[in-house]
Amino acid sequence: MIICLTRGKSSMRVPLRLPATPAEVREVYDEQTEQWYLHLFSEKQPDLNWANENMRQDIFDMINRWFDKGVDGFRMDVISVIAKNPALPDGVGDGYVFAPEHFAFQPKLHEYLREMRQKCFDGRNCMCVGETSFVNTCNANSVVGDGRELDLLFQFDIMDMDGAGSKWDTIPFDLRSLFSAFTGS
Repeated sequence: MIICLTRGKSSMRVPLRLPATPAEVREVYDEQTEQWYLHLFSEKQPDLNWANENMRQDIFDMINRWFDKGVDGFRMDVISVIAKNPALPDGVGDGYVFAPEHFAFQPKLHEYLREMRQKCFDGRNCMCVGETSFVNTCNANSVVGDGRELDLLFQFDIMDMDGAGSKWDTIPFDLRSLFSAFTGS
């Protein structure tokens, strides 16, 4: 139910050029299953295969069990990257490149979120907030606008606006940058 890329270690797939530094290969070989798997974040967090209907149903069952126990809502981590370009193409450029155009806000994202809304959230007095990487003023409304996907989202542009390359390299606060993050202008 994770995104498995090939079967058999002998294939020794060349890692995709997805977001990573040279030290962070985004494909890992699992000896037990004899498959390579994709992870956009920690190696201990394989990307789930949301194209797999059985996997989605398992997630929905888990969410509903928590609701039945009295949970009032969910914060869904990196929810905007659950749908991938099915071809898993390489990013453009040399070495490891950052290619969110292949894994963030993909068309199937909306289908998966609407299915989750229908099977888990509809008819309940609850809330779902998405931690949405790569959200901006142009695409944010696509997941919250009609209330059929998420209720709220986190926009990380604001969090990163006082850093120059990393959170440890601070730069002076700029009111224009804050205004631009909210308005897209």
